[in-house]
Amino acid sequence: MLQSKFNSISRVLIVALVTLSSSLAPLFGQQNESLEASEEIMTAVFQDVWLPFMESYRELDVEKFQSIHSKDLTRVSISRNQIQSYSDYFTEMTGFFQQIKKSGRQMDIQFSMISTTAGHDKTYQTGYYCFRSRSSSSEEFQPRGYGFFNVLLTKQDGIWEISLDSDNRANITEEEFNEAGTIYGLN
Repeated sequence: MLQSKFNSISRVLIVALVTLSSSLAPLFGQQNESLEASEEIMTAVFQDVWLPFMESYRELDVEKFQSIHSKDLTRVSISRNQIQSYSDYFTEMTGFFQQIKKSGRQMDIQFSMISTTAGHDKTYQTGYYCFRSRSSSSEEFQPRGYGFFNVLLTKQDGIWEISLDSDNRANITEEEFNEAGTIYGLN
């Protein structure tokens, strides 16, 4: 009798485990699909936002820089205690790009991506940036300053753009920058 109760309990447990594993299988499959979608999202984010961001600095192309930002942009400069709208920010950035051009210098920016939370139409990223410049007679860009940033990217009409951009100065070394995360930069 004890043996038959044990067999009955064993059968119930086996049926429960089979049922449970069958019902969980689609969840694990969805999890893998989600990871693949995140890789697709990250590739699109890089192509839509980060690559043109870096190119705009290197080419001193303020129009390209504007094109990767939402018209509803909120720009926060923590070190300057300043919150700007799209138009205020780009009035300032246009002057900045023109000043660099007039000086005969070139500028460059690199990113060290620390964290990403990706969704289908919103992505949040944090990291460091390194602002670099060089004179017309120099071959190499020299670091001029580091900052910590947070961005919220939104997908509009199939294209990723920056809708929130916040940054603050960061007191880090080149080594800390390079070790913090995935580096995005131009050659």
